[in-house]
Amino acid sequence: MEINDVDYLHSTQIRSVERSAMASACERLIFEDAATTLDFFLAAFGVTFLGLSIIFGFVFNIMWHFNAEEARESIEEECNLKEAEIVEIRKQRVIPLEKKK
Repeated sequence: MEINDVDYLHSTQIRSVERSAMASACERLIFEDAATTLDFFLAAFGVTFLGLSIIFGFVFNIMWHFNAEEARESIEEECNLKEAEIVEIRKQRVIPLEKKK
């Protein structure tokens, strides 16, 4: 009977150690899965942020280009109007001088 009790105690201790080892292994797996999942989400967020930054950079660059183009066109129109006014003023000044001669 003593041998059976010792065997039972020994097998119970082995099972307890096995359960403890299994529990710690499961905990490690859970933490590793959580860390892997967190790494995945951080990487996905980083890639998404980078992608959005690139897209918005292109969009703002294009918008800036068109705004600069529109500004250049409006400045050219203003310059043309001013040149036309200057030409008209010069014509008005030249005509009276020619009439006097």
